[in-house]
Amino acid sequence: MITDKTVFILGAGASTPYHFPTAIELRYDIIYKFSKQFISAHAEYSGKAESELDLPMDYKRLIKTFKDSSTKSIDLFLSRNNDYREVGKKTIAFLIGKYEMNSQFREGIAKPALDWYMHLYDILTKEISKPDDLIPFFENNKVSFITFNYDRSLEQFLYESFFNSFTTKREEIKRLFSKIKIIHVYGKLAPLPFETTYFHINYGSPNFYKDLEYLARNIKIVFEERKDDLSEAKQLISEAQKIFFLGFGYADENLNALDFNRLIHQGSRIYGTGLGLTESERRKIVLRLRGKKVEIVPERFTIDDCDSVMLLRKYL
Repeated sequence: MITDKTVFILGAGASTPYHFPTAIELRYDIIYKFSKQFISAHAEYSGKAESELDLPMDYKRLIKTFKDSSTKSIDLFLSRNNDYREVGKKTIAFLIGKYEMNSQFREGIAKPALDWYMHLYDILTKEISKPDDLIPFFENNKVSFITFNYDRSLEQFLYESFFNSFTTKREEIKRLFSKIKIIHVYGKLAPLPFETTYFHINYGSPNFYKDLEYLARNIKIVFEERKDDLSEAKQLISEAQKIFFLGFGYADENLNALDFNRLIHQGSRIYGTGLGLTESERRKIVLRLRGKKVEIVPERFTIDDCDSVMLLRKYL
């Protein structure tokens, strides 16, 4: 169990061990894989032969313009080009649905040494020796997650793990799982079955294509005007004793979305992955995280040249 108030802030790299893409990999898939996958899904849904179908012109224009833009991130491209925003969101939602279908957990992942989900779950539950200990765990939970990813792999993994580790407490798990806060800054595909009794979409469901219009409306992008409130995420940051950035790119627009520089305090201890970054690059990240809070000494920040599992092993 983790007794300090701890917030995990997740970027795209946090989902890559589970077969989700980085921004560059998503760009590649949009340009070179999306067309065939979309036509195949439409053929299966409509009952038509793939040879009878063609990619709609608005998708073709998006792919061509995005490719020639040399922009690494589809989110940034859509922020700069409002005319492509609607079709772009459909494209993102479609691919995230496909990634969820092909995602893997536990022994199924390609590099088990990078499986921070399983490592964290082991830390969370290693002191729960009896099923009855599970209820106090949820009631006293100090862990929360703020994710910039659209996929739902984290909540699916955690729910499955609890549900199958404590089979006599399944009804309580259904009722109490929401006490683990998982906030998606830019939205997610849809609620999962254990999150709502209303409209939901199963994780990895091949039927997501028929609801693509709905799924796209759940997607937000960088710089887009927001109607939803991030006050809960900001409160979690302001109260946190430990903050872990996992697989995060430290983009200013994402830090600003959380008002991060303003909310951290002298009691905050901040750790982050910086795999492959130089010492100079890691120092610059610390300065950006610290912002104008000069009263917070740099020693409160640790950006380490390591992956998510190693960061948790060292500092959690």
